[in-house]
Amino acid sequence: AEDWDGGFPWDPRVSSLGREGSHLMLARVCPAAASYLPKPGAQQYQFRYVDRRGEVRGQSSPFQFSEPRPMDELVTLEEDDEGSMDMLLVVPKATLLQNQLEESQQEHSRLLREKLRLEEEVKELQARIEQLEEALGTMRDEHTKLVEQYKDLSSSHAAMMEERDALSRQQAGQLARIQELEEDVQALSEKVLQKEVELDRMKDTVKSLVREQEQIHHQLKEENAEKEHYQVSPAEPRGGACRGDLLVVELAGVSRGAQLEALCEQLRSTQDLLAASQQKVVLLGEELASASSIRDRTISDLHKSRLESAETNIKLADMTLKWKEGKGQWWKEKSNLLQSIEAEKDKILKLSAEVLKLEKNLQEERAQKQALKSELSHERDSSLVQLSESKRELKELRAALKVAEKEKEQLQEEKQELLEYARKLEERLEKVADEKWSEVTAAEEEEAAATVLSSLDSPLSDSEDESPEDMRIHTQLSPYSLCDNRAGTKTPPCLREPMHKVVISQPAPITSQIKQPTEDNSSDSEAEDEKAVLMAAVRSGGEEASLLLPELGSVFYEMAR
Repeated sequence: AEDWDGGFPWDPRVSSLGREGSHLMLARVCPAAASYLPKPGAQQYQFRYVDRRGEVRGQSSPFQFSEPRPMDELVTLEEDDEGSMDMLLVVPKATLLQNQLEESQQEHSRLLREKLRLEEEVKELQARIEQLEEALGTMRDEHTKLVEQYKDLSSSHAAMMEERDALSRQQAGQLARIQELEEDVQALSEKVLQKEVELDRMKDTVKSLVREQEQIHHQLKEENAEKEHYQVSPAEPRGGACRGDLLVVELAGVSRGAQLEALCEQLRSTQDLLAASQQKVVLLGEELASASSIRDRTISDLHKSRLESAETNIKLADMTLKWKEGKGQWWKEKSNLLQSIEAEKDKILKLSAEVLKLEKNLQEERAQKQALKSELSHERDSSLVQLSESKRELKELRAALKVAEKEKEQLQEEKQELLEYARKLEERLEKVADEKWSEVTAAEEEEAAATVLSSLDSPLSDSEDESPEDMRIHTQLSPYSLCDNRAGTKTPPCLREPMHKVVISQPAPITSQIKQPTEDNSSDSEAEDEKAVLMAAVRSGGEEASLLLPELGSVFYEMAR
C-alpha cells in the first residue's frame, strides 16, 4: 500500500473525554475535501495518524478509491487490532462482503491443508497403534515370562528361606561355640594366672632355699675352719697344762662333729628339697607352656568361628537383599503391566504413554545396570589393586623372613663360637687348676715329709710316751694344715733335747688361698689373665659364671665368696 499524499491538520481541542480502563480516549473527526482525494483505481491506500515528531500513532487497514455508486450500502468499521488505533472506517457493504468471502476462501483452503495434515497424522497414529499393539503382544509374552519368573523366584525364595533358616541355625551354633570358646579362654587364662602365681611362689621358695643353702655352706666352712684351727693348735704338746685343753678341744670337736653331721643332713635335705622344687618349677613351666599353647589355639579357633559367623551373616544379608530386590522389581513390573493392560482397555493413547513410561523404566534399569557394571568394574579394579598390594606385602614379608633366618643363622654361629670359646676356656682353666693343684700337693707333701722327719729325729717326750695316739693324730693332720696354709704358733722344742724348728704360718684370709706365688705367675700369664677375668665375672655375678662354666662354676664361686 502507498501513502496518500495529503495532510489534514486538526484542532487539539478536547470535544469529548472518556476513560476506558487506564487509557485516555480522544475522538476526532477529520473531514476531507473531494479535490484532495486520488482518482479511483486498484491502488491500495491507508490512513495514518502522525504526530509532530513524525511518529505513527495510528493507521487503518488498506483500502481502494472507487467511483461512488448511490446504491451501495455503507457500513462503518471499527478496527481494534495491532495495525490500527481506534480509527472508524466507512466502506461499502459489497466490498466488505467480498473481503469476507476472500477471507472465508482462504480459511477454507487453510482448513483443507489442516485436514490433509490431520489425515496424515491419523495414518501415522494408526501405524503407531499397530506398533503399540505388537508391543502389547510382546509385553503380554513378557508378562507370561515374568509370571514364570515369579514362580521361579517364589521357589527360589522358598529355597533361600530354608537356606536362611539353616544359616540362622548354623549361626546360633557358632555363637554357642564362640561362647564356649570364650569361657574356655577365660578358664585357661585363670589357670595360666594361677600357674604363674604358683610359679612365682616356687621361685621365691627356691631363692629362699638357695639362700639357706648358702648360709649352711658358710656355717660349714666356719665349722671346718674352727675345727682345723683346734686340730692344728695342739700340734706340739705343751705339757700337762695342754692336756686339759686338748681334752676340752676334743670334746668340743666331738660335739661340733655331731653338729656338723646334723648340718650336713640338713644340707642334704635342703638340696633334695631344692632339687624337688626345681623339678616342680620345670613341670610347672611345661604345664604353663602347654596351657599357653592351648589358649592360643582356642583363641585362634574363636577368631575363626567369628570370621565364619561374619561371613554367614554377610551371605545371609546379601541373599535377603537380592530376594527383596527381585521381589520389588517383579512387583514393580507387574504393576506397570497391569496399568498398561488397563490403559489398553480404556484408550490406545494411554497405552502409548504407558509404553513411554516402560521405556523410561527400561532406560533407568539400563542406567542402573550400567552403574552397577561400572561399580563392579571399579570394585574389581580395587580388588586387583588390593591383591597386588597383598602380593607385594607377602614378598616383602618373605624377604624379611629370609633376612631374619639369615640373622638367626648368624646368631647360631656366634653362639656356637661362644660355646666353643667357653669350652676351650674351661679346658684351659682345668689345665691351669690341675697344674696349680699338683704344685700345691707336691709342696704340701714335701712339707709333710719334712715335718715327719723332724718329729722322728727328736726324742719322745713324756707326754708322747704316755699318749702315742695323739702324736699319730698330729702326724696325720699336719699335711692337711700345711695344705690349707692355716695359722699356727711356734712350738718350742722339748726340754730334754733340742730339735729342729717347725714354722707354721699365721692364719690368712680365705681369698688369699686363690693367690699363687709370684714365681708361678710367670709360668702362664695368659692363663692367669683369663682366670682373673673369670674371677671378676664370678664376683660380679656368680650365677652367670656358674651357668657359663657348669663344671668349674661351683669351685670358683666358693673361692670368690
